[in-house]
Amino acid sequence: MVNLHKYYFEMVQENILVLFKGYVTPDLLSAILEIAEQKLEELGEARRIQKKVYNVLVEAFQNAYNHVDEIQNQLYKNSVILSVGRDEDFYYVMTGNCMYSNRVDKLKSHIEEINGLSKEELKERYISVMANEGFSDKGGAGLGLMDLIRKSGKPLEYNFTPINENYSYFSLCVKIPVQDS
Repeated sequence: MVNLHKYYFEMVQENILVLFKGYVTPDLLSAILEIAEQKLEELGEARRIQKKVYNVLVEAFQNAYNHVDEIQNQLYKNSVILSVGRDEDFYYVMTGNCMYSNRVDKLKSHIEEINGLSKEELKERYISVMANEGFSDKGGAGLGLMDLIRKSGKPLEYNFTPINENYSYFSLCVKIPVQDS
């Protein structure tokens, strides 16, 4: 039998506020956001920090939800993982989803490119994309990842784990400073 107390204790030690794994629907997204908002209020976090965490959570979750590939592997099929945690310096919003391996290089290149931009360059790129570029077949133009950097003020941390020759697992971590820098 699974020892849920062990999982609970690990989550308490890691300061995990919200953890979800499964198929996401818009209604479920709303419920998770409400839970996260309530947890932040219970912690007595400053309103501006609550707002930043909430906004990053919305964007990160929507990004994972909108860009999960229609994987036929039953273990990963349409499944997203989301975690919100906190340590002394940061809140962490982490998402994970399976994707086609042939998309990894393009996404990695995009993340590296936008992570390397200054705050002003990122703002200019964002405005340029909004004004000039088309949207992908999944509805985005790379704005979601740029939004995450703009809202958090920190570069994105990420990892791609190969599952097999067709699929990889994309993990994304967005850090939100507890103190304004």
